[in-house]
Amino acid sequence: MKLSNGMSTRDKTEFMEWLEMFPESRIRQNILRHILWLEKRVEELEAEHGTDFYAHKTVEQLAEEQGVKPVENLDELIDMWPGDIDDGFEESIDELRGHEGTSDEQTR
Repeated sequence: MKLSNGMSTRDKTEFMEWLEMFPESRIRQNILRHILWLEKRVEELEAEHGTDFYAHKTVEQLAEEQGVKPVENLDELIDMWPGDIDDGFEESIDELRGHEGTSDEQTR
């Protein structure tokens, strides 16, 4: 039986030891049946979508794959932020941090 690639050798060993507690029982048969079904399903999904899901990628690789580009003008982000400009959010954060007013208030 092939166990999922995501399991460490230690996890596989511990699992197999745990499974030995159910020799030739109905529980063991059900567990093994479910594992085989899950592994078949994983193989189907990997065939359909590839195995990149498990690959460790850098932020740069993910950004390139997803077509994310750097923001060149921070003003473009203003309309994306939820809430009104003067909704008290910044003041609440400053209060939680124990500061006396935001840098915006200090420059006004």
